Amino acid sequence: MRVVVLTLLALFTGRLAAPSAAMAQYHRVTDAIVVGGTLAAAGSGAEVLAGGPEMGGLIEIPMGDELRLRGETAIGAWHFNGYPYAGIAGSRMLRHRLTVSVLRCRFPPSPGRRLAGYAGGGAGVYLYRFPSRPDGGAWGIHGVAGVEYLLPTMRSRWIAGGEVQLHVMGEPTSPEGGSLPMLGAHISALLKYRLP
Repeated sequence: MRVVVLTLLALFTGRLAAPSAAMAQYHRVTDAIVVGGTLAAAGSGAEVLAGGPEMGGLIEIPMGDELRLRGETAIGAWHFNGYPYAGIAGSRMLRHRLTVSVLRCRFPPSPGRRLAGYAGGGAGVYLYRFPSRPDGGAWGIHGVAGVEYLLPTMRSRWIAGGEVQLHVMGEPTSPEGGSLPMLGAHISALLKYRLP
């Protein structure tokens, strides 16, 4: 009889401990690699360029409990206003963005605290592709600030979020051969998935 009671007690205790174990497993979202997609509206502070919609993908690799290393690539449909004084007409333009960022989140989302904020910065390469003039490129730096929400799904793997990025980068090369720095920004929506 004592064996039966002890067995039932062990099973009951195990069931009570299971939710706590699950909470501990997802206490830190940074314990797994994360992949995701972004949809953004980008803007430019340069007279020669006008921003537009942007779509991209990302991967985040944990670096401890609070830090993440993010690699991101995106393509945007921008507009080139041209250089009228040099006889260069405006046209549509594609901007490719390849960036690397380090992000910090003091309290990553978990089943007990689903909403969290993060911030960081990094550097990147920006490629400008035109239909009727030579392509160009520039490098730049950026800052990131955003919020993310751990969706209440099975295994707590999906994360939705929104963020703002501010970029300082070079303009396309002018007819004189120079490239001035410009300010750019975009607001984006993100959907991410924590890999098993």
